[in-house]
Amino acid sequence: MIKGSSPARSRMTMRVTFERQFAPTGADGFGQNTGDWRPSCTVPCWAWAPRSGGRQTVSGESRTVTTMTPGMIVPLHTDVLNTDRVQQVVDRAGNVIFGLMRIDSVDPRTTHLELRLLEIQ
Repeated sequence: MIKGSSPARSRMTMRVTFERQFAPTGADGFGQNTGDWRPSCTVPCWAWAPRSGGRQTVSGESRTVTTMTPGMIVPLHTDVLNTDRVQQVVDRAGNVIFGLMRIDSVDPRTTHLELRLLEIQ
């Protein structure tokens, strides 16, 4: 491990490009914001999805619980907001691993940020 780096940083073998909305114009027929989305930054990351391939929703009589959402870790001081979205995640060879996803939450950890993602349907 490189001096000053963390185990989380050494795991970040992928790259993510985030998009930020610069001119919101409302919602489309699917409830997604329309407008001028532009790339805001590209940083190292590690992204994962559950073995089932995505989000699962379990409904009961009195509640609905969403489990197994895709996630990602990025360096601690990355300029990312929960209003941004993931444009794409690529591996070392430049192959697209994940496409467009919405950021559900940005949670700071000691050595990195952990993001919870939702598919844009």
